[in-house]
Amino acid sequence: MKTPIPGIIHFCLEELVAPGMVNDYGPRAIQFLDKSMVFCMDRLSGDVGGIIINNYHTGGTFSESGVREPDTKTGARRSIHKSGGAFDGKPLKLTPAQLYDHINKNRARYPEITCIEDVSKTVTWLHMDNRWHTYNGILIVQP
Repeated sequence: MKTPIPGIIHFCLEELVAPGMVNDYGPRAIQFLDKSMVFCMDRLSGDVGGIIINNYHTGGTFSESGVREPDTKTGARRSIHKSGGAFDGKPLKLTPAQLYDHINKNRARYPEITCIEDVSKTVTWLHMDNRWHTYNGILIVQP
């Protein structure tokens, strides 16, 4: 099933929200997404030729790369994934390091992305989030 998100071209709800939340809330699971971050991810995906977040709805193995269930054991206990402000993107035409370079070189186009995990540690995906911090630029964190 693919539940459209109004105004979003490159993602459906299932690609961004954990399956249990979609099952429990249906289209209302949109409430768990950070709207500005979703529009940013949509813009970024269009600019770089596609990004996979979750693909469980098409038989893939990714189900916790967007909004995660509050009680998941994946990631940090208070991960920003749980509040809808983080996505682990697997770019289709770039490496995660190239995706990071693209974001960094085009900061004005993606101001919502304020934090990225160290790409040398996450070589098959790029964690992007919108956490608030006082660092000037993109904060690089260790997974």
